[in-house]
Amino acid sequence: MIQTLTEDDVMWAALILGDESIDQDEMERRLSQRFEDPITVRRLADCIPEAFGLVLISQIGTTHDQGLFGARDAQGKVSWAKRSIEPVFALAKTVAQNLCVNGQQDVFSRISLRSAAVNSINDLLNAGGKVDGTVYSGPVSLGIPAEIYPQPPPSGLARFLWWWKGR
Repeated sequence: MIQTLTEDDVMWAALILGDESIDQDEMERRLSQRFEDPITVRRLADCIPEAFGLVLISQIGTTHDQGLFGARDAQGKVSWAKRSIEPVFALAKTVAQNLCVNGQQDVFSRISLRSAAVNSINDLLNAGGKVDGTVYSGPVSLGIPAEIYPQPPPSGLARFLWWWKGR
């Protein structure tokens, strides 16, 4: 079950992530003090930087975001899902836009630079590539189990194959 979070929760977590005076261990400790569920802590730590990164990327060029992210199941298989099923993404995107507009660009930048998507775009630019026309999807989260997200019903083909194997 996914813990429900508010925009205030995500803003609080974002300010922790953007605090340059604390290291990764301290960040995790502070998040864990406020949010007891380790999956919620991981969702915040993984999703907030990616949402901030998407806001930054949208300002530097014309790109196509596939709107996906990945999570591994207990067997290690990656399941791709629409970012819209993870509420932290939408909340964090709003928080990112608010921080950027309200004069806290330093916090916005520090968090954005933690994003895998921003790091990929940075690598592309450093190699002489162009941002315009880039197509990307979200990263695979290493700490969020795919099982917490609702799985889409099997396609018609998958149902047919299941039926066929059972004959």
